[in-house]
Amino acid sequence: MTTEHLSCAAGDGINEDLIRVFTGAGLTDILVLDGATSVADRNYIEERQGDVAWFTHAFADALAPVLTPDLPQAQAVHAALESVRRSWQLAAMTWIRIRECEDHLADAYGLYTQEDLGRRCRQDRIEPLMRELRAFETARAAGATMAVRSADDASAVIWTACPPAPSSKDRT
Repeated sequence: MTTEHLSCAAGDGINEDLIRVFTGAGLTDILVLDGATSVADRNYIEERQGDVAWFTHAFADALAPVLTPDLPQAQAVHAALESVRRSWQLAAMTWIRIRECEDHLADAYGLYTQEDLGRRCRQDRIEPLMRELRAFETARAAGATMAVRSADDASAVIWTACPPAPSSKDRT
């Protein structure tokens, strides 16, 4: 199994997103936390990193020890939140639990079919797709398409059960 992931801030800001990949006991948990940008006038818990980024990291750290195949995801979330309940930060969470022989792909903008997205992920990997996503968001912000909100931090994960096949240049 291999995992490739990338999470980047919009512009020069603090990246409030976090990707964590937990493996063990016959499953892989891929956690993507999208920290909700704070509206507070300052950071109260973590000055340097920022409260929202602190929360995403603290939550993922608290989740790691409670992950078991038998514990439902909702109960694991509640257990992790008990550890960070002194914070009122918010984050959206995408949590994909992969058991052997399952494939999961998600394209939030609907730019690809499942088959095309899978092919592009295997062929091009993450960075070119992230550049394409940012170009799409830039065009959308310029009025080329309708949008509810502006671009934010972006995260992507590619999980494969087997390492990618070597390319023809690797076989020489």
